[in-house]
Amino acid sequence: MFFEYAIAPDVIANAQDARFLLEACRPWKGRFVAAYPTTWPDMVLQRATDGERKAVEVRLLAAKNAGTFVRRRTRYDATQTWLWNAEAEHVRNAFRAIITTEDCGSEHVLKASLVDDSQDRWRVDSGRFVDRDPGKLVEALRLLLGLSSHVAIVDPHFRADQPHKTAPLVALARALRSPTVPLEVHWSDEPDSMPSYAHCMRHAERVLPDILPHGVKVTLRCWHERRGGPRIHNRFLVTNIAGVKFGDSIEEGAVGHQDHLSILDEPSRLAIWDDYVAAPGGFDSGGPPREFVGRKR
Repeated sequence: MFFEYAIAPDVIANAQDARFLLEACRPWKGRFVAAYPTTWPDMVLQRATDGERKAVEVRLLAAKNAGTFVRRRTRYDATQTWLWNAEAEHVRNAFRAIITTEDCGSEHVLKASLVDDSQDRWRVDSGRFVDRDPGKLVEALRLLLGLSSHVAIVDPHFRADQPHKTAPLVALARALRSPTVPLEVHWSDEPDSMPSYAHCMRHAERVLPDILPHGVKVTLRCWHERRGGPRIHNRFLVTNIAGVKFGDSIEEGAVGHQDHLSILDEPSRLAIWDDYVAAPGGFDSGGPPREFVGRKR
């Protein structure tokens, strides 16, 4: 669903190829670019001609601002070629594919001039079925979670006293890149419904600190629909760089049960982010947000 690609610096050292490949590699398209080694952007610009360098630099900056780059702080032997190093890194921590200008013969190395969606390692399906198992859910979203600096779960029927609801939350919390990454859960409590806001928060206070990883902070935010406003219905996981929609629910299911996850297009992600995360948002508050800090080691 989300994949990381290594692109040789000389491949995008001209404006045309930089435009094609870097536009194709965006979080909402399921593709990230490995900034490998850490000096990779400089290596790209060093290979660009004077007439192309500014245009390539603009493309690199746009990709960086979109959250496209994955920084790998690992070994790099400057006495060897970039491709030799990328192959060695692939053995340590595999890329989806390595994009070069060379014919290599390895199935994981793609020649840039031949890259298109007919190639399995380049094609990224926007959706997939995932077992309703917390571990499998995290496996599908691990790259996105590891790169995001703010994560929000939208599940109108989240309840902390229901283990099949909290199990995915705990698994997702463990996959964050740091315990300091804000993690929010947005749920609905309509005025005439039960259980009430107070009831749900009491259960959260009793349950969440003991099951969340130590130091992870989860904020519960309760919403009411606003007359004439959007409906609180669908389930999402949205971050500051990308998001996914769940076909059914964000919960653990029986063996064999699956849900369909689909990557959100960028306008949809932004709209959801604005409705739930950004102030003033698209809903009325159902009560003050509460933060719960995990203490499980």
